[in-house]
Amino acid sequence: MELPTLEYIKKLADGNTAFENKLLETMKAEFQEEKETYFLLLANGKHEEVSNIVHKIKHKIALLSLEKGYEIATNYEEDIKKQNTNLQLKFQEILNSMTDFLNQINQ
Repeated sequence: MELPTLEYIKKLADGNTAFENKLLETMKAEFQEEKETYFLLLANGKHEEVSNIVHKIKHKIALLSLEKGYEIATNYEEDIKKQNTNLQLKFQEILNSMTDFLNQINQ
């Protein structure tokens, strides 16, 4: 399983630590909220809304250099609209990996 990194974020920041820290701070806050919303919507069977929140999370997956994770999220985003949850566990593994990684970042 691929692991999140700060490689892409560092490339975007181009040495600007203040920008990097602000981006990470914002991402951590938004991700936590979006993850909670994802699980709530999923539990309530709101597939269209789940697809929308997966779309938002997908961009954070990309920021953490998870190329395979991004592909899984893209497929899951489309599948969930058809009430196909085959990729749910893989997506949740990505969420867990991101959560662990972001929790380890000290700011």
